[in-house]
Amino acid sequence: MTVDVQQASISNVGKQQNIATVSKAFQLTISFRNVENEGSNITFKQDGSRFPTSQRTIKLYTNCKYQILLNSKPSQEFSSLHIAGSDLELIPEKEQSPGNYSAIWDTVGIEPTRRGGRQDILFVLEGQNKTLNKKLQTKFYGKLDSHGTIGHRFEALVWNCEVSLNGQINITDEKII
Repeated sequence: MTVDVQQASISNVGKQQNIATVSKAFQLTISFRNVENEGSNITFKQDGSRFPTSQRTIKLYTNCKYQILLNSKPSQEFSSLHIAGSDLELIPEKEQSPGNYSAIWDTVGIEPTRRGGRQDILFVLEGQNKTLNKKLQTKFYGKLDSHGTIGHRFEALVWNCEVSLNGQINITDEKII
């Protein structure tokens, strides 16, 4: 009888550990809209393995305002967004379901990327006891440079995410739609 109690105790300890190591998964969709161009979508370019950060480059304009829309399913609470050195106010979208936010990002002061180059910008999204850090491979164009619109239409960036026990949000899959 004592052996059975010990085995039951060991079995329960194992179950508690398994429960504790399960991470929380969610999907995060991120959209960029050019506020100064009637909310138009941005574009991206397929680069293959030319650059170390990504196979895709997001094309943006300097001295331009972008609306960044965030949608999480199941809904997640976030408190701040930091992108390319700018701290942005996350505004909950009241007309939408919980987990939807918007922010305005002004690229004033960012210089156009040199020809053939790419610029990695840091995207940091924080919520209660969780943080996502991701480098985005970008190329910035002068406001009048038509090359900023050449490429594939960028509707949204979709990340499948998991929150680790230490609060780090890890991206397990990424796609552009």
